[in-house]
Amino acid sequence: MSDRLVPSAEPFAERVRPSQNLTGVNTYRFGYREERTKDILAMISIPADTVELAVTADLVLSTEMSPTGDIFSVLSSANDIAIASSLHKTIETLVANAVAQDSLRLEESGPKELKVLLARLERSIALVREIISQSSTSE
Repeated sequence: MSDRLVPSAEPFAERVRPSQNLTGVNTYRFGYREERTKDILAMISIPADTVELAVTADLVLSTEMSPTGDIFSVLSSANDIAIASSLHKTIETLVANAVAQDSLRLEESGPKELKVLLARLERSIALVREIISQSSTSE
């Protein structure tokens, strides 16, 4: 048996920007480096597009709303893994943004589109009132 110490290796993954590599494209480097000196022991570079496509291929981005009207994004996979964003907006904020003059002008929206929005909001309010009524009678 040898008296040489075997270096302790640690895995690493890092994104390399085009300005930081010779290929001029975004890449990811994966490998192992010596824990103490950080010298690279083994490494492979993979184009960022390939890695990102493989990682996100089965992900679905959806929007959810809590019972209090907080709206947030959820990234989920086929394996039922879900990541909810810690950033959220309230339903009032979304409605206010939708009916702001700049938004209406950009979307070329007028009274017809606003009436559709109003009808949808009124149906939503009716549904919430019905659920409240049902829960009040069952208590």
